[in-house]
Formats: sequence, C-alpha cells, structure tokens
Amino acid sequence: MCCDSIFSSLNFWGANIVIFANIIYIIPYFIVVLIYYIIPNVGTRAYHKAVISYNIIQIILNIIIIAIGTCVLCHISIHSNLYVILGLILMFLTISSTSWLFVICIDMTLVITRFRSTLPTDTNQQQERKKFLIYAICTWTSSLLPTVLACVADLTTLLPISSPIRPNFQRFNDGINLTAILYVTIFPALTCFANTILFLYTFYKMILIRKSTSFATENNYITKINEAKKQYIVYLKLYLLMDSPWITSGLAAAFNELWILKFFRMIQPMLMLLVILPPGTISKLFKCNYKLPK
Repeated sequence: MCCDSIFSSLNFWGANIVIFANIIYIIPYFIVVLIYYIIPNVGTRAYHKAVISYNIIQIILNIIIIAIGTCVLCHISIHSNLYVILGLILMFLTISSTSWLFVICIDMTLVITRFRSTLPTDTNQQQERKKFLIYAICTWTSSLLPTVLACVADLTTLLPISSPIRPNFQRFNDGINLTAILYVTIFPALTCFANTILFLYTFYKMILIRKSTSFATENNYITKINEAKKQYIVYLKLYLLMDSPWITSGLAAAFNELWILKFFRMIQPMLMLLVILPPGTISKLFKCNYKLPK
C-alpha cells in the first residue's frame, strides 16, 4: 500500500490540513503537560489544572486529525457514518479547548480583581479542587450541548439533506462544507470574543483600583495592588497567546502556502507555558535534572 506524503495538503470538510504540522503541534502540548507533572506543587490550582486540561484536549484533537489524515493519505476508505461520528468528536473537543481557555481567563480575572491568594495552603487547595470541579462541569456541559444539537440536526430525518441547518459531516470530501465549519467554529469564535470582553473588564477594574485612594493608604493593600498589576501583565501576555492561535489557525486553514502561520501555532503552547509558570521554574527543572550526585 502506497501512501502520499505527510506534507500533502488535505481538505477536511473544506478546511486545509497538513498532517506533518499536526504531528509537530502535539510535541509542545505534550511537553507542557509533562513539565506540569514533573515540577512539584505547580499544578495545584484550578487555573493550572485548566491549562493542563486544555493541552490534553489539544493532544487528543490532533491525534484524531492525524488518524483521519493517515487514512486519507493511505487511501483507506472510511464509512460515511464514521465521518459523522469523527466530525462530532472534533466539534466537541474544539469547543472544549476554547471553553478551557475561557475558564483560564475567568480565573485570572477573579484573582486580579478580587485579590485572591494564590498560595498553596491546605484550605486553598480544597477550594481549588471544588473550583476545578465546577469549571470542568461548566466546560463539558457547554461543549456537549451544541454538539448534541449538531448531532440531532445531522441525524434527524425531519430535515432534508440540502438543509442549511444540517451539518452533513458525511460530506467529508465534497469541497467546502460551510455549515459544518460554522458548527465547529462559531462557539470558539464567541468564546474568543468573550475572552476579549473579560480582558477589557479586567483592564477597567485595574484602572479603578489604581485610582482608588483608600487602597493607597495601607501597605497591605499597596502590596496587593502591585501583585494584581503583575498578574495583569501575565494576563495580558496570556490573552495574546490564547486568542492569536485561533486567528493564525483560521488563516493557515485558508492559506496553506503560508507555513509561517503554522509555525506560530507550533510555538504557542511553549510560549503559554513560559508566561504561566513562575520565573525561574524551567531553569530550576534543568538544574535538578543535571545536578550530579555527590
């Protein structure tokens, strides 16, 4: 059996995919998850667990895309019903990944605007576990509902095949399937917009905090304000790293010749990790690994 090159440009429901790029995407996501599990006491907060969940979903998402692409490259036929199942799974995972990004934004906003402590005390750890459970329930529910709607619209006999409401995920190789693309991308687009609203709200709150005269009279509050400013700078960097990959991914899907866009997507997880982790964490990790026993 002769397979085509992994550098070949493929079309999944009309979206451009290059399997080689998806293979590369997995590596930094895997490194992020690995580092979180290697470094002790880093992934205790709900915020960090949300980051881990986001990266794990991206790994699973890209593995499925690679599996589908391998079948296409090796000319292995897939039943049309399986395309429907795979399309719904990809839709669920895509919405889930952006929902976790929204959770990260919410948690950062709460920490900055309410001066919540990020120290890993026992009480805080219990609160963080409960918070993560709530985040997970909200994320999976918000991802499952639109996926179920798409499933009903695709499998129901009440809608004709040509209906603009029907995603028709079985039309995998029939050119651009605009309805399927909209089903998969509309909720992530709305989530990215919500992230922008949260960012602007946090910026507004920071301005109010800075102008507050009551805060400036006590050293304790001054310390908290300075800490909030540092958190906001992290949030600013994180916001740019979270929303920009979806823009570059959309452009890369439309313009497959621009490999620089795929490169930006490849380095995004590592840049996110550098922003999230405390300063010097990576260097400490390497020092521990390369420290020779006495």
